[in-house]
Amino acid sequence: MSVTSNQSYFCVAIAIAACLYLFSSAYASASEQQVGNYNYEVMENLLINKTDATYDYTVGEKAYYVSAENGSNESEGTKSAPFATISYALSQAIGGEVIYVMDGHYGDLRFGANYFANSSKSTPIEEVFTDWVTLKAMPGHTPVLGNVTLGTTHDKGGWYRIDFDQKGNSDLRLRIDGFKITDNVTINGSRYVDIRNCRISQLGDFASMTLNEKNEYMQSAGVHIFNGRYINLLYNEILNTGVGVWAMTNDLVIKGNHIHHLTHDGIQPHGGSNWLIENNLIHDLDDGMSDGDEETKGVNMHVDGMHIYIINTSGTAYARSLENVTIRGNFFYHVESMDIMVGAAAKWIQALGGGYKHFVVENNIFAPSNGTLVILGAGFDGLVFRHNTVLYTPNDQWQSVWGRAFGQTFATPTADDYYIQTWWSSILNHRADYYFDNNIVVNTGTVWTSGGDNINANMNLYFNPNHSEQVLGSSGGYKTAVSPYVVIDGALQDYLDAGNIPGTLESGSLAVDNGYTENALTPLDTDFSGKERDQTPDIGAIEL
Repeated sequence: MSVTSNQSYFCVAIAIAACLYLFSSAYASASEQQVGNYNYEVMENLLINKTDATYDYTVGEKAYYVSAENGSNESEGTKSAPFATISYALSQAIGGEVIYVMDGHYGDLRFGANYFANSSKSTPIEEVFTDWVTLKAMPGHTPVLGNVTLGTTHDKGGWYRIDFDQKGNSDLRLRIDGFKITDNVTINGSRYVDIRNCRISQLGDFASMTLNEKNEYMQSAGVHIFNGRYINLLYNEILNTGVGVWAMTNDLVIKGNHIHHLTHDGIQPHGGSNWLIENNLIHDLDDGMSDGDEETKGVNMHVDGMHIYIINTSGTAYARSLENVTIRGNFFYHVESMDIMVGAAAKWIQALGGGYKHFVVENNIFAPSNGTLVILGAGFDGLVFRHNTVLYTPNDQWQSVWGRAFGQTFATPTADDYYIQTWWSSILNHRADYYFDNNIVVNTGTVWTSGGDNINANMNLYFNPNHSEQVLGSSGGYKTAVSPYVVIDGALQDYLDAGNIPGTLESGSLAVDNGYTENALTPLDTDFSGKERDQTPDIGAIEL
């Protein structure tokens, strides 16, 4: 795979500080959905690694400055005589510059293509900048943007979308670092885009909307990417949106983002190649409506941590496959439906060679969902599912911001909330390409398919407090009634706020030093937290 960065070792220095978000009503506006007592500083320091040198950058010597309060576009753009607008500063850049932006609200940013007034027509610019240009918040400042739209998917004529196989139409080379963005980001056709350290939300009072307005809101995304390439989403907070990230693109990195309190899916991958989805914290997703509610039928959403599906539509502008995807080191909890859901591609797309190819799902931590935990509802040309941990949280009854109660069946280890399902009919022709190794799961032992757990399933630990101890063949793993990791007795959020990493193994656990390595797979170098794994790796996402 061309995108294979492993997490580097966490430097866990927990600053004990309270970031409390209190609510006055269960039906707060969308801009106030972030509620409850969450110690986000502790959680992010503990669970998200923002020190991966792979993604560090240096700025060029040429610098411009922008101030909405004291600037003028007639000035020289220096620190003492800044420009007034970001658009003007960008018009002065050619490549390699850094543009420092001071506090203030800068409105919408529409950049990277030729846009026509009072028209949907737009044409691409083949090369916008010759080198990276960085829009960077001035140290100590948090400038605000409204909607950010970059590039276009239109061809040179300005009206029709380019083919997806073209992989973008413009070398943009723009980095946005440290902004508050209040009404979503759209990236169309652009190559070389980096959005990092931003706080991204969506305008609208969800609670007061009509059902049709809610439906439209939920189908929007904090970050929407269509047919770009070489795009990084790094260390952002994405909240109070419909979808967190919607993407149909190539060469994409979604890493170290805190995605929470959404009304729809956390991440929606819809096609492309060479993706890394790593070290994201995804939680508290709910639309406030029951999937079976007749009153909201056609409007309510099936809200998942990650919902992967190929869009069933004709035309060459859309992707037909999703391939070379690594889903590593993410933590999912408090999700209305599935932590991960993969939907099968339409048969006509499969007949054209489309579908899912070369997926790796590793080092992830899954708290119980409120539907089936994970559904791998499609055939894959190559699937590795290894070193993942499912948490048993019997007393984690939680409430979404809309007042809905969840977790009533978490004390039942055989409930769907803990179940990892593959679809037997989809995988019969791919059994040799499937590996389910070194996972800690909460289930009865028939976890992988309705037909059994015999598809290259090695050294998995099946935990259930009601199990009898059992060794499953020479390399099948174990059934056990003894928790392999530190027990979480109460609410999961309290456990996290106290500075604990869920899934931390108990000394002497069956998971310790029992990982399976006798196959063609390259061993994992590190665990969920970036800790180095040795030659006898532990089962699950955490190395003791």
